[in-house]
Amino acid sequence: MAHIVTLGSLGELRTGFQVRSAITDVPEAPHRLITLGDVTDEGIAYDKLARMDLGDRLWRYVLNPGDILLRPRGANYKAAVIQGLDGPIVATAPLYVFRLQADDALPDYLAWWINRDEVQEKLANEARGSYIPTVSKETLARLELPLATMETQKRVADVQSLRRQERNLVGHLESLRDQQIEAALEAAALRQITKQ
Repeated sequence: MAHIVTLGSLGELRTGFQVRSAITDVPEAPHRLITLGDVTDEGIAYDKLARMDLGDRLWRYVLNPGDILLRPRGANYKAAVIQGLDGPIVATAPLYVFRLQADDALPDYLAWWINRDEVQEKLANEARGSYIPTVSKETLARLELPLATMETQKRVADVQSLRRQERNLVGHLESLRDQQIEAALEAAALRQITKQ
């Protein structure tokens, strides 16, 4: 049976790395950076991340699989879970990084709960600031959620994963269909020209 907990009671919430210069992509650099715009409904497009050399003192900021990234401002306040990594990746400020420390919670379940429309609306109502409304770390730490059994959490995470895969496949199919239609229209137009 589910019981209500706060997000802050399940782990550590901190701000991402503050980059002191403009982010410029250096393809051979060792560190990949996740910025606010890289966190979307579909997760994170790891192959599109910028690379920079941020020096040696980044051990505290390097992400682990299972870390949850939270958008504190912008078009939404979505969360995305870090999946398997192949090299050091760092989340940049203003993103928040939540590192789960509880044994009875799954990152994918927590992210699913945070991304629900009702929770997004609640966070939007609690965002402060006149220019760019921002959700504070304290507000996120106080966010309440029902912690279901591990079995239920796993089921939720599995269904969410299948949903994402389905959306990606549908998007890919639509893209292929658009290309096919475009090619057919182009061929028809060229045939018309050659007949004249």
